[in-house]
Amino acid sequence: MKPIKGLWDQIVNFENLYTAYRFAAKGKRFRNEVLAFSEYAEDNIFDLRDDLLNGTYKVGEYREFYVYEPKKRLVMALPFRDRVAQWAIYRIINPLFAKGYIEDSFACIDGRGTHSAAKRVQYFARLVTHQNNGGGYFLKMDISKYFYRINHDALMVILRRWFADRELLNLLESIIRSDLPFGLPLGTKPGETERVNEVGMPIGNLTSQMFANLYLNEVDQYMQAGNGV
Repeated sequence: MKPIKGLWDQIVNFENLYTAYRFAAKGKRFRNEVLAFSEYAEDNIFDLRDDLLNGTYKVGEYREFYVYEPKKRLVMALPFRDRVAQWAIYRIINPLFAKGYIEDSFACIDGRGTHSAAKRVQYFARLVTHQNNGGGYFLKMDISKYFYRINHDALMVILRRWFADRELLNLLESIIRSDLPFGLPLGTKPGETERVNEVGMPIGNLTSQMFANLYLNEVDQYMQAGNGV
């Protein structure tokens, strides 16, 4: 695959940033930080655009809290300005990623909700049982603390295969390699130990789900190519 050029200008385009602001504010427009940004929305968007263009954009300070449903997870929330920046990135590059995902990838992909996933599972269940005279084996598996253990170096290798714009890669890397550690050592849970650098995506970032899908797509493509065991 040849790296894609010319996406940076689309991301920092004022119209894209303004649309990103509208998406980021959806359902949250009465929160104090959103109201403060919205009061001078045009000026704030131009300021954000200037920082992106000049390479002076810095990821803001995360607010941390735990959620306990369906299980304990550490969530990290960025200031609203940063969420606008992430929506601007997401709107341009996530559709490109989604086009390359296999048919059986469903997490947070437009048009592929839980009902579609359930129907696909049912299809394979019927197929396997029919081919094996009513029998068959099904594997249910999970990746332990997946978001906390995504390798930054490996993710950047994937992103460099996708994109040629140096400004875009620098911005993505600044989000991925935050000064605040996100990762967990193997065998630990959130809150049990100090977090580590080099691995981990913050649960709560819009880009984290995008990166998580992209990262596991490497496995999907490998298996679909007939390399499964």
